[in-house]
Amino acid sequence: MTTKQEGNGDRAAYVFVFEDDRYGRLDTWQRVSAGGLVTLAATGGPKKVAAVSGAALDEDNWYWIESWDNMMARKISLAEESSDNMVRSGKCSMSGDVDKKGSIYMKPCCAKVRLRTLCVDFLGRPYENSTLENPRVYLINVNGEAAIFDEGPVVPGCYLNFSRLERNDLESMKDPSLIYKELPSDLGVLPQEVRADFYCYPNSIAEESLGRSFTRLVIEGMVDGRTYYWPINITGIERDRCYSFDVAITRTGSDDPDVPVTFGEVRVNSTVEDWEKTDDKIERF
Repeated sequence: MTTKQEGNGDRAAYVFVFEDDRYGRLDTWQRVSAGGLVTLAATGGPKKVAAVSGAALDEDNWYWIESWDNMMARKISLAEESSDNMVRSGKCSMSGDVDKKGSIYMKPCCAKVRLRTLCVDFLGRPYENSTLENPRVYLINVNGEAAIFDEGPVVPGCYLNFSRLERNDLESMKDPSLIYKELPSDLGVLPQEVRADFYCYPNSIAEESLGRSFTRLVIEGMVDGRTYYWPINITGIERDRCYSFDVAITRTGSDDPDVPVTFGEVRVNSTVEDWEKTDDKIERF
């Protein structure tokens, strides 16, 4: 069996071969490097193949994997992720033919949230000459854990930054910049290209209820010495998608980071596109 990986050539991945029957027992697995062809020796018969890469995973994560069901149940924590090498996964089925070649698209397990531009437009307000001081941007109600091979709807079982910015959550993370960033300068009326990227796991809830909340992109800053929040809902978050926003703040915001903005507080232009349509390299096997 051969597999081919394109994209980031300096990253390792783990490829697993399972029997394609009701037991799904592990046949073989191997750590491989990106680039060129990867050849794996396996027994005959139909197979299911899974591939995983990412800084949060090493060989110690895999010794207990014995079956396809074990692999499909394997979870990862956002606290262990790193923005320069997020966990990706992919899978395929293969016949029992000798020297069969397979191809796997390595999809990120997370979604990307991108704040492209940000400005203030207080025209006609008593504070129209004010700027947004000490701005920072972050995600709240972030799904903190996900199955590596989640494909369907995902209801978060645990959250990071639940309802507010939680310093303890940030300190628990290997890379807090996944969900929190301080902007380098105050903001005025001219749109500033922020291009701040955040990363979160899927959140598929259709409506909010006790203990279940939409993930929100929160802009925080001070206007005339008082702190305000402009939380923006991000609904239907799926893996391998990029949610991009251009935001113009038009009046003072909320006193609560978990109360979404209302009409008239911001102007928002948003787009949703496949991850591969952004400027990131895509890995394939």
